[in-house]
Amino acid sequence: MTEHNQDTVYRLKPRENQHINKWWMCDEGRYGWHHLHDATRIVEVSQRNHAHWNTVEWTSALGQLPKDLHDAGRLGVAVSPMLTIEEAWMLCAVARSIDPDAYLAMGHVPSTGHDESFPGGFTIRGEKSPNRIGIEMILSMFGALTENSTVPEWEEFLEQIRTETVQSAWITAGYPTPETSWCDEETAAIFDNMNCLVVQDLFRSPLSKRATWCLPAAGFAERNGTWVNCGHRAQTFEQAIRPPAGVWPEGRVFWSLLGRQGLYDPESIRETIAKNSVGFAALSGDMPSLGVDLRLQQVTGT
Repeated sequence: MTEHNQDTVYRLKPRENQHINKWWMCDEGRYGWHHLHDATRIVEVSQRNHAHWNTVEWTSALGQLPKDLHDAGRLGVAVSPMLTIEEAWMLCAVARSIDPDAYLAMGHVPSTGHDESFPGGFTIRGEKSPNRIGIEMILSMFGALTENSTVPEWEEFLEQIRTETVQSAWITAGYPTPETSWCDEETAAIFDNMNCLVVQDLFRSPLSKRATWCLPAAGFAERNGTWVNCGHRAQTFEQAIRPPAGVWPEGRVFWSLLGRQGLYDPESIRETIAKNSVGFAALSGDMPSLGVDLRLQQVTGT
């Protein structure tokens, strides 16, 4: 639960859910909100012209960005596990509208490398992404599968860049790492020869320095939608605070690029996803407050 006032988060508290955490919450989760108010956040759209950056209004950027990507060659898109399933579905739809042959893959998945378990069943996962399973399921809906019928991962995406199989790229990130960038210089250098590179993130990085377009991302408390945890439990959540001035949440960005009218409506996107995927069928209609086990629903629905 997010305790907030006037668009400022003051505390995160555990919400009882006997299916997941019971009453517990790890320290990283309890105190992992300070980056939302970090002064170094990206808060404006900027376009690079050689060594110079120009600030661009959102409406102008969204009018130009698809054309730039279309004209730059085959498109590759890294879908961050920080996005909701609704945002991910829209991003994939946008990508395929720009390039029907767009290469879609999982974005970087942050991890400490090991789980930490405690008596009573509470486990702190080494993987630090809220929606990897959900993103894998969305990518599968768009046919983004390798020869082994698995979703392409970040390393496979990087290989597509190295071999110049794709010539333009859109990297969604949104990782809460203001102190140490999630993308180091060596990895970022792989993108040096991109014809067009879009980076959507919370903070500057070696990768964003190479971007053609740098877009601000929203934090976890500044978005709404659905995440699917490592146990395949889907949970919806509401936006708690507004993002800083100049930041459009990803849902609003992708909604606009799809030409949708009015305010972003995640429920309508979730309904579309549910109608077009057996795996997500349980998300149709009202969602229980404690979420839905997608695997259990698939079994009982057969």
